[in-house]
Amino acid sequence: MAITTVSFGAYAGSTKVDGHSRRALYEQVDFNFSIGDPDLPGGADRIKIQICTEGKGCSEPVHAHRDSRAERLVIE
Repeated sequence: MAITTVSFGAYAGSTKVDGHSRRALYEQVDFNFSIGDPDLPGGADRIKIQICTEGKGCSEPVHAHRDSRAERLVIE
């Protein structure tokens, strides 16, 4: 049985300001959390998401960039 880990990193430019990860073994896991730095205007301008599965390695990271509207993300 392989454990899957999803990592989320919040960045302001090239500086990581926050991060969370969740692990699962054939189960549904709640991903409900806040991410970013509330003391930084805008909190973060990019979220990096990566999935790693034990024994199989990690996916290429996906980067979600905030545009001029904070509530909308642009996925690359």
